[in-house]
Amino acid sequence: MKLSVIIPVYNGADFIEKSYKTIIDQNIADFEILYVNNNSKDDSVKRIQLLVDKDVRVHLLHQPKQGTSRAR
Repeated sequence: MKLSVIIPVYNGADFIEKSYKTIIDQNIADFEILYVNNNSKDDSVKRIQLLVDKDVRVHLLHQPKQGTSRAR
């Protein structure tokens, strides 16, 4: 069974790598991480894209409407 971890992101560049590492360290075999960018103005998208490029289990989605509930 695949686990999907959904992480809404708004200007969270400083926490992207930490969130990724925390999930990786859980030693879950079958998972995906869905980062949902919510109009970030910082380097969040760039940092997430680096993870997408190195790990096929990481995905980047964009939510143009503001708010964590919409991002989820």
